[in-house]
Amino acid sequence: MSLGKQAKTLSADQIQMVDRLVCSTRRSARNRAILLLSVRAGLRAHEIAHLTWSMVLDASGSISDCLRLENRASKGTSGRVVPLSSDLRSALEAWRAEQASGAKYVVTTERSPRTSSQAIVNMFFRWYSELGFVGCSSHSGRRTFITQTSSGEDEVL
Repeated sequence: MSLGKQAKTLSADQIQMVDRLVCSTRRSARNRAILLLSVRAGLRAHEIAHLTWSMVLDASGSISDCLRLENRASKGTSGRVVPLSSDLRSALEAWRAEQASGAKYVVTTERSPRTSSQAIVNMFFRWYSELGFVGCSSHSGRRTFITQTSSGEDEVL
């Protein structure tokens, strides 16, 4: 079976480079949450765009220790429970504190209460292009997460 055009995985150094880049952007808290939802939780662009706070918060309204990705936000019936790493949890807390109160979706824009999957794909394309990463796409974070999880690697941020 041919691999075709599979997104490349990211090294620890590359993840840190992207992290530094997104931390220098105007919407740094939101952008860092997007990056970490990809590389620390393995979410697809569609899943990031459709993630709601109700999937991330516990019964008391605090960021939970895991996110409960519902089928409606995932690919088909691949909803799942994903434990949150400490850095992802902190990034979500920082973004929630900065985001307009009452937002339903985790990822919002200045003009809309939610974003599209394509906007997420475009963000990753822009970040990776700016850093000169070849063969990386919005799926690279997911592939990196799966590779690190299956090999038992520690967090790199």
